[in-house]
Amino acid sequence: MDKDHLYFQEASKNKDAMTELPDQVKNELAAHLELYQQDPEAAHYWDTAKIGLTGVVPCLMLTVRGAKSGIPRQNVLQYYRIDDHYVVVGSRGGTIDHPIWYVNLRANPDCEIQVGGFHSKAIARTLPDGPERDRYWQHITAEQPIQIEYQKRTSRQIPVVVFDLVD
Repeated sequence: MDKDHLYFQEASKNKDAMTELPDQVKNELAAHLELYQQDPEAAHYWDTAKIGLTGVVPCLMLTVRGAKSGIPRQNVLQYYRIDDHYVVVGSRGGTIDHPIWYVNLRANPDCEIQVGGFHSKAIARTLPDGPERDRYWQHITAEQPIQIEYQKRTSRQIPVVVFDLVD
């Protein structure tokens, strides 16, 4: 792992020291969301070099109602395919707080996901501690080892969220 990427540049060695994502990362994530809204096929696979990481990752667009406002909010998130499910993690680079999209999902688990040209309603569920979460976390960290670094950076448990598709 490149210790010079943006997340490491902003983080200190103290747990929970990173409270916000770097502005450059926020700007790139916003641009990726805009691309997903305009051309989901082009945005489905994203080059993480734009935020200082390495590798191209699959991404989905999540639409969930705001916990307080009830207004639909959209985020683009890297996903993993495990046991025929779409799975995301709320690492937020190891920041002290959960990502807002996760706070919204906890309040409103009924959501929509778009994966390239595929669109579905879904119900989000956070995996509790236990064998299933452990197995999913092992798969996630094998595919993207930086998640281990993110977990070390924060005292909160990084949530593993599974989307159960609604027919």
